[in-house]
Amino acid sequence: MIAGKVPAFISRMQTPEQKKGYMGAFFTGAASGLVVGPCTAPVLAVLLGYAATKQNVALAMVLLFLFSLGMGTLLILVGVFAGVMVNLPRSGVWMTRVSHLCGWMMIGIGEYFLVQTGMMWV
Repeated sequence: MIAGKVPAFISRMQTPEQKKGYMGAFFTGAASGLVVGPCTAPVLAVLLGYAATKQNVALAMVLLFLFSLGMGTLLILVGVFAGVMVNLPRSGVWMTRVSHLCGWMMIGIGEYFLVQTGMMWV
């Protein structure tokens, strides 16, 4: 599949009328919720568990509000600066180098954690 191209079965399901309005926004949100849900569920479980042990409703409200604010901040920033994102440089050789650099950094950090864990057992 070519990167950036919508799969054929999805493009057949959408008509121009379905791409607009409240229902389109609802289904887009529901689909993103399926993607984001597994990633945020552990953090949400820890927040709820911590709030339950403290038995403080105000603390729980503040924690969940800050969690939702943190989740939404990236989306708000992308929406506000969408015009700036058009002027970002196109991907090329530099993007491959950045990708390799990030991969090496992840391997290094993983090795660091493995060494630290090994030192705990000595």
